[in-house]
Amino acid sequence: MNIYISSVLIHSKKAEQIAEELEDRGHIVPFKWWEKIGDLTVEESRDLATSKYLAILQCETFILIPSECEGSDFELGVAFHANKKIFALKECEGWGESIFHYLPGINEVKEEELYEILENISTI
Repeated sequence: MNIYISSVLIHSKKAEQIAEELEDRGHIVPFKWWEKIGDLTVEESRDLATSKYLAILQCETFILIPSECEGSDFELGVAFHANKKIFALKECEGWGESIFHYLPGINEVKEEELYEILENISTI
């Protein structure tokens, strides 16, 4: 299953850990934005933003690592509008901080539940 992991910069290590676990279980995380961060020029920032947007449109499943920062709300909106399967880790700080976390179709899960749910989805 093609999966996009959304988070803000402060949770990039968590995103990387989840990606590694998902890949160990046979899923694909093709766009690892945390490997592309750093001091970016305006043009590089535009390219990265476009790449992230396209990766969300191409994924089958969108995973949100919530944060008290609002940087991932745009990505969540893109995934929601594109009718992606959306899972949000509810035990993370920042869960529920955005009104958009409560949209129908956004599935609140604990991290340990996430892997089992994705396993069941991929075998359907």
